[in-house]
Amino acid sequence: MPKIVEDKQVSADKSDKPEPLSRHDLYEKAKQRQIPGRSKMSRDQLAEALGES
Repeated sequence: MPKIVEDKQVSADKSDKPEPLSRHDLYEKAKQRQIPGRSKMSRDQLAEALGES
């Protein structure tokens, strides 16, 4: 007799989403792309300048 398996809903937990980059990580990317003013930018500003927001 075949085994009956119920469909399971998979909830979206934190493992589904990549962790957001830290300010340091964003700063290093901005440095590689030579984005001017990066040293004075906040994490959100760096993400926006890099198109990561």
